[in-house]
Amino acid sequence: MRRNLDPEKIALVESSWEQMDSTSIQSATLCLINLSATDATVASLFEQDGIVRSLETLQGITYVVGCLDQPERLRPYLGSLGRLLRLHGVNASHQQIVGAALLQTLGQSLGDKFTPAHRGAWAVAYSFITGIMIAESGPSVGPMGPQ
Repeated sequence: MRRNLDPEKIALVESSWEQMDSTSIQSATLCLINLSATDATVASLFEQDGIVRSLETLQGITYVVGCLDQPERLRPYLGSLGRLLRLHGVNASHQQIVGAALLQTLGQSLGDKFTPAHRGAWAVAYSFITGIMIAESGPSVGPMGPQ
């Protein structure tokens, strides 16, 4: 997993994220709209205070992007986040839907500055992030049994 996230990809992710306004209501709204258009079921997880949750998500991504070259710092954070998301009904398939909405938001926000190289780097980074999140969150037992 980590071997595919090389320094060049990390630099592409960091440079593109620096161009995003991850603290703006506009970015949060766009991300939420994209998520809703992709999958209303997953978007419903953001129903209560959706813009606030979307802003929190973008702020969390800011932290994660800053730590991509330090996976030892990411593991506890992403494990805790993974456990919290599971409690709210988020599973691995939902993570992929959120990832697609994130890539779409980046593309819409950055336009031509979001190149195929950036998109590829983000896809690898997102896979790396969700891999840690799932692995570190441990098994959970929910309404559908162990997940």
